[in-house]
Amino acid sequence: MKTIYKYPLKITNVQQIQYTPNSGEFDCLKVGLDPNGNPCIWAVANTKEEPKLIKIFVVGTGNPLPNDADYHLGSFNQNMFVWHVFAKN
Repeated sequence: MKTIYKYPLKITNVQQIQYTPNSGEFDCLKVGLDPNGNPCIWAVANTKEEPKLIKIFVVGTGNPLPNDADYHLGSFNQNMFVWHVFAKN
């Protein structure tokens, strides 16, 4: 069954989150702040799949990009900062 899940993020250089893939991939819909102002990723999950880990990078504007980041998930504003979220499978 496909469901939309919310994955909380920390403002840190690198973290791992456990997700349930949709068709084998991390199917990101949105990166932003939830109603309480907490950074999150919203993604489609297939609850019949086995959970996997994905590495997430949160990079502030003006900071170097991680060499092993595969793709950009999205960016969001938080107060005076703009954060850019990348992933590596």
